Amino acid sequence: MLYAVMIYFGCCFIFPKIRPEKIAIVALAICFFIEISQLYQPEWLTTIRKTKLGHYALGEGFLWSDLLAYAIGIATAGFLDLFLLRKAASSI
Repeated sequence: MLYAVMIYFGCCFIFPKIRPEKIAIVALAICFFIEISQLYQPEWLTTIRKTKLGHYALGEGFLWSDLLAYAIGIATAGFLDLFLLRKAASSI
């Protein structure tokens, strides 16, 4: 979940003018792509995944439960962004 929240707010930082709904779709697509890419195990990619940074960025193995965790994390981040952060910023 925290990985998905990080991806969501990273997308918010890169694309500050895009609506939260579209950012949520982009962030979910990124998370799902990275998770599904774990099914592809060429030697060079496995070598990258064995490094600390590669492990954190690309993961190691595909889990269906991760897809659900990403969806929950992005929904939570989107809710916080839409109803708390952006409303607080607009009231300033």
